[in-house]
Amino acid sequence: VAAVLTLLLWMLQAEDMDGVTFAITRAVSVLVIACPCSFGLATPTAVMVATGLAAKHGCLVKDATVWEKVSALNCAVLDKTGTITKGRPEVVEVALLPGAHALLQMGLDAVRAVGRPGGEGTLLGKFLDTQEESADASAVIGWLLQAVETNSEHPLAKALQAWAQEVHVAPKYAEAEDFQHRPGQGVSCSIPGVGKVTAGRTPDSLETHQQLWVKRLQDDACVVVALSLDAVGPLALLALRDQLQDGAREAVEQLHLRGFRVLMCTGDAPNTAHAVASRVGIQEVRALCLPENKAALVQELSTETEVLMVGDGLNDAAA
Repeated sequence: VAAVLTLLLWMLQAEDMDGVTFAITRAVSVLVIACPCSFGLATPTAVMVATGLAAKHGCLVKDATVWEKVSALNCAVLDKTGTITKGRPEVVEVALLPGAHALLQMGLDAVRAVGRPGGEGTLLGKFLDTQEESADASAVIGWLLQAVETNSEHPLAKALQAWAQEVHVAPKYAEAEDFQHRPGQGVSCSIPGVGKVTAGRTPDSLETHQQLWVKRLQDDACVVVALSLDAVGPLALLALRDQLQDGAREAVEQLHLRGFRVLMCTGDAPNTAHAVASRVGIQEVRALCLPENKAALVQELSTETEVLMVGDGLNDAAA
């Protein structure tokens, strides 16, 4: 009551905004002096409620200082896969390279034992030079993919495994050894009797027409993964497409309306990154970023302002 009376008394005498501010300050001062316990309880209660509501929406809050910084946010860095896109990519096109044909001609016992593709509607790879489908070559590529991607939890790995299971139907899979995962680069393993298999970024050694195939798919917002065997070279190129999150473009528009600077930071190739960014209205793009590059970008931006980093995978954890 005393605080309300103080507010009214000073408000009646206020002639401008400075007077209104003075009145509110005096009223709050009376309130704090009269009942400090309520203010002492209000802050932790508000933090608890806000943290609980954030958790219900899938957001984990590290500590209470986060809420103090939220009001100062004016820059957002967004990951692509699983953030702007749904994180459920699908293989849409497979280009078989001469290495796949050479692998079939090697006569390895392991390759001869590979199963055959499943039923109708199965997406088969095509030799890039002749545009001919090959069930045998697709089955071998699927067999190798299941070996090299089996221990990876990345959304792209799951999509590649799903396709591999369609084109390679056999009770026994390749036994992988010496599995290695390089964040932002790809995965590799060794298969007894075959050699070291790598799935990851497209190599610079691709021929011109192969590079044009990669560019065409990347310009269509696809991610292209290259499968290689050390003893042979590149075997196949696999294009994967991921749909945009529902409301992704609207969310970016709202951030812009609130005065946010919005950037997309991804490990994907520049063509793919720019194609996706343009569809949601993001102008600033950082591509080919490793986890440490993402962390460095956030740290750099944080020297000027408070930064919101949005990501969903291990590659984003450092940032």
